[in-house]
Amino acid sequence: MLSIDFNALQHGPIEGQFQQVMLPALLVRVARMQRTGRLTLTYNNNERSICFAEGVPTSAGSRALSEHLGQRLRKLDLISSEQLDQVDQLMCNEPLQFGEAMRKLGIIREDELRRLLRTHHNWILTQALSVKEATVSYSPYAWVPTDPSGIAFLQTIEDGIRGFGLSMVKDLLAAANNWLFILNTADIELANKLGATKHTVESLERLQGMPRLAEQIFDACNDNANDVTGLTLLVCGFFRAVAKKPTASKQPLSLVDNQISDLLVPADNSVVTGLVKDQQKKATLPSSKEMFDSKSFFSRNSPTTQRLIIIFVFIVIGLALGLIGGVFFMSGPKKASKEAKIENVSIPPEPDLVTKPPEKPLGNE
Repeated sequence: MLSIDFNALQHGPIEGQFQQVMLPALLVRVARMQRTGRLTLTYNNNERSICFAEGVPTSAGSRALSEHLGQRLRKLDLISSEQLDQVDQLMCNEPLQFGEAMRKLGIIREDELRRLLRTHHNWILTQALSVKEATVSYSPYAWVPTDPSGIAFLQTIEDGIRGFGLSMVKDLLAAANNWLFILNTADIELANKLGATKHTVESLERLQGMPRLAEQIFDACNDNANDVTGLTLLVCGFFRAVAKKPTASKQPLSLVDNQISDLLVPADNSVVTGLVKDQQKKATLPSSKEMFDSKSFFSRNSPTTQRLIIIFVFIVIGLALGLIGGVFFMSGPKKASKEAKIENVSIPPEPDLVTKPPEKPLGNE
């Protein structure tokens, strides 16, 4: 069974001996610390390095001749042997890198060169995560390119984790299922800085503010049941483990499925592939019990959404009270005016129904 300490992923050394499962968190840790320098991974007498400029990965390279850009292009039959010799000769005469030499010779255009370098650096990074163990060193004074080549850092790390193999991915899922996690809000900006997709950033924004189960993180971040985006964020240290998961609420992970084996890229695969999104995530409506359950309400909505709903309820109550008060206020003057009109009406006196006998005329008796 794989053992991983989720509490030790966000902070720790960036040099020393590292197992394969700890390499993703190591790379993100350098970015979180906003370091400028070169991180070198040594294994089996070979070296692969990743350059950072203020925490942003700018390039990746390898000392192995078979992993040089020119040799890979030649192997893929994208350039001829004559063109490869011309580039090598120019690099001997001028202090140019291989891509710049190709551009200067007119073999490739500027926009094509940038796409080519981005793809090559992504591939080197994926291969760096394929080793079982590596000795890591960091050189803050090494020369590094400051212009990023556009490495899709988090997506490439996800490809590397997919290359861990089915057994290790299952062990990581099982280990994550034992913890409650909380997101560091500052890491949302870090994820955006490292090339996270819009869906991933929005998922992180929804997950901030309170402890979450691993299943909730997977459900929010994964596009389908076979995706490993949520697991990548956990292994990279974007979530901090705060407590053990209560044993009473343990449920089997739906993500550990037999279909995941069809989507895992072998560690020695030479092509950086994206995940085949062949199964759309099905949205499920909450049950009537969940809709009226306060605990379910607060677990489904972010703190911002909760505040907006509470404010809306208070506004509705205030409007209702104002309407009722207005009705009473308007009815008061009408009643008073009616009473005033009644008081001003003059009522004629009632006629005297008792008739007096006529008086006798005065005369001579």
